[in-house]
Amino acid sequence: MEDFPISYNSVIRANQIGFILSEELYNINIHIINNYKIRLLDEIKCTHLNEYFDKIKKICKDYDYTYNLLIGKEKMDDTKCADILILHKSIKKEYIELVSHFQKIVSIQILYRNIFNMVFYLPCFSDNRGRQYYSTLVSPTFYILFRYLYKFSTNKEFLNLEKSIFYTKIIKYKIIVSKFNLNEKKSYIAIILFIEIGKFFIKDSNNYIIKTEDIIRVGIEKYEKKTEILEFEDILYLNKIYYLLDELILSDKIDNNSLIFKDATASGLQNYGIILGYKNEYLEFLNINGNDWCDTYKYIIERFLKDKRWVKRKYWKSTIMTIPYNATWFSCFIKFIEALRKDGIEYNTMNKEEQISIKNIHKDFYNTIKKEIKKEFYHENINNLKIFKYNEWKTVSIDDYKVNYKKNRDKYRNTLYMLIEDEKATQRALEANNMHYLDAKLVKYIIREFDIISVHDCFGIRLCELHLIMDKINKYYSKQTKQKTYSIHIII
Repeated sequence: MEDFPISYNSVIRANQIGFILSEELYNINIHIINNYKIRLLDEIKCTHLNEYFDKIKKICKDYDYTYNLLIGKEKMDDTKCADILILHKSIKKEYIELVSHFQKIVSIQILYRNIFNMVFYLPCFSDNRGRQYYSTLVSPTFYILFRYLYKFSTNKEFLNLEKSIFYTKIIKYKIIVSKFNLNEKKSYIAIILFIEIGKFFIKDSNNYIIKTEDIIRVGIEKYEKKTEILEFEDILYLNKIYYLLDELILSDKIDNNSLIFKDATASGLQNYGIILGYKNEYLEFLNINGNDWCDTYKYIIERFLKDKRWVKRKYWKSTIMTIPYNATWFSCFIKFIEALRKDGIEYNTMNKEEQISIKNIHKDFYNTIKKEIKKEFYHENINNLKIFKYNEWKTVSIDDYKVNYKKNRDKYRNTLYMLIEDEKATQRALEANNMHYLDAKLVKYIIREFDIISVHDCFGIRLCELHLIMDKINKYYSKQTKQKTYSIHIII
C-alpha cells in the first residue's frame, strides 16, 4: 500500500499556518451579521438569546419537552415502513430550526468576544479521504461565517507569475477589464476576482457551457451594482471580494494573502475516469480541459432527465455527485426531497398519487444516470479496475492502492481487511472507498506544498498562490488522462 502519511503531515502543517479573524472584514459585514442573528431568533420565536438557550437546554435534558416537539415519534422506529422515515410529518419544524440554528447563533456570539486580529492556529486532523477536521469553534467547518473572515497571519509574495500557464490563459481576457486602467498584474488579479463574483450567478444560466468572458462580464456588472439579494453566506463572501476589488481599483492596493475559495467542479466525476478511462471528447464536460466552464450537473440533467417539470439543477446535484460513490437510491431520494423542501415544495403535503409520481421520476433518473454516465464520459475500461478471484480472496487494485477482504467475519474479525458478509455490499463499499481514496490523493497532492484550508472539496487558497495551485492540479489530471490537458476552471 502506498505511503500515505497525510493525517500526520496535515496536523503539523496546519499548526504552522497562523490565521487571524479580520476585524476589517467583520466591520464590512457587521450590519448583515446582526440582522441575520435577529432573523434566526425570529424564526424560532425567541426575543432574546437567553430564551433560545433555555430551549436548547430543555432539548438536551428534558425528554418530555423534546418528545412534545415531535409528532408521531413512534413511526420513526418502524423500519419496515417503505416511505422515507425522516421525511414523515413526525419532525416538527420548530424542533428542526431550534437545532439547526445552534451553530449559526453560537458562531455569531463568538465574534462578540473581541477575538479579532489575534494569531491562532487550527488544530486539525485529516481522515483517509484527505478531509480536514478542526477541533475548535472558530473552525471553517463549524460554520461558514468564520471561513470568510480568515486571513493568513504571515505574508507571501507572488512567485513565477508570468511563467504560469494559468496566468497566460487568464491575462488573455485583459481587454475586458481595460476600462479600469490597470497594469498586467493588477488586471490578472481583477479578472480572478471578477470570476469569483460571476461564478455565483452563472449557475442560473440556461446553458451548461459558460464562456469565461461571460463569467467575467457578469462579475463586473454585479460588482458595479452590488444590489443583488443572495443567501447570507454568499453575501459574506461577495462583500469580501467587493472590498478587495475596491482596494485594488480605487486605492491601488493588493492583498496578496487574501483567501480565495475554490470548489471542485464535479470532482467525483472527474476522478471516476481514473478508474474507468476518460473519453477525450468529453474532458471539456468534466472541466479537465478547455477554456470555458461546463456545468456538468446541468449537462447531465438536460441529457437524461425525461420529465422537464423538475429540471432545476439544485434538485439533482446531490444525486449526480454521489453516483460515483455508489450512493443508494434511498439516500439520493432523501437529498432530493430536502432540495424540494428548500424550494418551498413539501413532499409530505402531496397526495398519494403525487408522491408515487415524484418517486418514480427520481428513481427513473437515478437508474438511468447510474448506467449512462459510465457510457457517456468513460470507456469503462476494465483494465483500470482489475479484480482477481482466487479461493476466498478478492483483491481490488486501483492505481497503487490494494484492498483485500474475506467473507468469513468471525474467523478474520481481528485482521485489518475489510470484512463484510454480503458480497454485493462489499463491492459497493469498496468502490465508494476507492473513490474517496482518489479524492484524497488530489488533496494530499496540494496540501503538502501549499498553505491552504481544506473544507471537503473546497480549498481556501492564498491569492498569490492561486496560479501555482491551478497549474499543479492541471498537471495532476494531465497525468491521469495521459495527455496534455488544461482547464482554468478545474476548480471554480
